Amino acid sequence: MQVITREQAARFAPIVTFHPDEKHFPCSVDWLLQRAQLRKRDDADFHISAPPQAALAEFNSGDYFLDVSAEAWPGEALDDKHVTTPMYVAAQEWDDCIEITYVMLYAYQGGQTCVGLIGELFHAIANHYGKHQGDLEWVAVRVSKDYEQVHSVGYAAHGHVTYYPPQDCLMEGRHPLVRAALSGHASHNGKDRKPQDWVYSYQLPEVFGITDLFADSGAIWAPHRQPDRMLEIIGLDDAGVPVSDQVWARFRGRLGKREEIRFVNATRLDGGELRFDQTIVVHTIVALGKVMNLIPEDLSEGVGPEGPGARDFVQGLRRQGAVLHLA
Repeated sequence: MQVITREQAARFAPIVTFHPDEKHFPCSVDWLLQRAQLRKRDDADFHISAPPQAALAEFNSGDYFLDVSAEAWPGEALDDKHVTTPMYVAAQEWDDCIEITYVMLYAYQGGQTCVGLIGELFHAIANHYGKHQGDLEWVAVRVSKDYEQVHSVGYAAHGHVTYYPPQDCLMEGRHPLVRAALSGHASHNGKDRKPQDWVYSYQLPEVFGITDLFADSGAIWAPHRQPDRMLEIIGLDDAGVPVSDQVWARFRGRLGKREEIRFVNATRLDGGELRFDQTIVVHTIVALGKVMNLIPEDLSEGVGPEGPGARDFVQGLRRQGAVLHLA
């Protein structure tokens, strides 16, 4: 049983634009699994190389994790600046709408973008803060039950979803335009923003900021434009049984191993060297942040995200209540 078909999902599929300096692109789960090992915490002897989806469905608890090979970290190759890997689609019925969640899988998340505000403004990447194996991002589109009208679009960034009515979103017909943050891939609404812009997740006014930086001049991901509509239905029914052949939907473990992350250097967005004065600014702020215990824990602890089986939007075909008044 499914709430949605590929054809219905294609009507509202997001169009994602990447920053031109992005180095870690999406991938399919089958591509990723061919370049990973399934492992178990506290059991060094357990490992399955290139596990099939069925292995993730069987060994699905939080005790298990994927160890993703470095060869996979860039993601699947682009086709003339176009991403051609599938998006995964989960759908659930509320009392007053259908919520369609478009799930985006990555093999790796890159370093943390930041901005120096002392003197001349400059952007940088603070390596290796923010890096970890695996990444799972999503956009939620709430539509009418006849699959004709968009009611709201939810942009997920750092685990939090912000909903906007369609008139407050950048749209191409019924397709929301999504800007993926450089390195971290968080989803952002570009409405009323400059072609290259950023939002702060932390700011020390006139000194420094941790940012989500995005632009609309890099690669494009529009799965509904592909000849075979690169959309795969994913989800679990009310008994926890996968609704499609995407049986990795049951996996609740981590899509990447846990690693301790340390600051090593700062670079330009393209990986080149910063000017000496810019390097001093970033290194000084990081040093002060350590002393004052201001470094967010998620930057210094690299751990892959939870698999789809741990996500509310994958579990079950119905959600109780009416939600449109929340949009």
